[in-house]
Amino acid sequence: MRKIVSFLVGVLLLFSSFSYCQTSKKEEIIKKIVEKYVSLKNVSGEVELGMLMMGNMIKIPVKFWIGEKKFRMEMVFADPKMPEPIKQTMVFDGKKFWIYQSKTNTVTVMDFSKLPKKKDLKRPQDIVKIREKILKSISENIKKISKNISLSEKQKNGKKFYVLEIKNLTKEISIPSEGKKPFFTKAVIWVSPDYYIKRIELYGQTKEEPGILVEFKRLKEEEKIDPSVFKFKVPEGAKVIDMGERIKENLKKLEEMKKKNKKGE
Repeated sequence: MRKIVSFLVGVLLLFSSFSYCQTSKKEEIIKKIVEKYVSLKNVSGEVELGMLMMGNMIKIPVKFWIGEKKFRMEMVFADPKMPEPIKQTMVFDGKKFWIYQSKTNTVTVMDFSKLPKKKDLKRPQDIVKIREKILKSISENIKKISKNISLSEKQKNGKKFYVLEIKNLTKEISIPSEGKKPFFTKAVIWVSPDYYIKRIELYGQTKEEPGILVEFKRLKEEEKIDPSVFKFKVPEGAKVIDMGERIKENLKKLEEMKKKNKKGE
């Protein structure tokens, strides 16, 4: 899931050149999108993530709330073969990162405020910061980015959309494939006339339908999000696993191994 999210974020930094007139329009559209999302601070919304599995499109509804250095996501995995849907909740309250899965009634928690600060140790607040970094990068490189974007205007369900497309995805994005064929080769982003991203499609090598489909059902800027949204309450009877202690133990062992290796040199 995290790789998919990172990939979708990377798609926004891309996109085969056309005439000067169209390039100017592309630059203007990209600029408007950036301006729209830069202004968003406290946000709530709903998206539907579709994943093509065994010829079937499995749809996962996701609700989210994003505040300053805090976030909450609620997902429901449903499949006709499953006896009941699997619910998963992720909450970062500024210090602790909680993950709850209903199927196993298990809570995984990690207190990042108690972990040593290391560059290679990724933290949930990095997810919150990534939007600002991407928007800044796009803003500073609009001309360069627009040259890699194919722009068209389409109608869908009686509504007008700007459609941004990149076909040679693996050429435009440097993604290690480890000798295997790339999973995604084309990306299509649908943008509304008021410059909100409404739909993202990622296509595989031989597929006519997207392997990953993200539809933004609702996006709302909040003046303030209720602090209780970012508080996690452990469900009754749930097993709690403290991953923070395990990570600290592993980091300690790693440091000891490094010291032994230095002495042996």
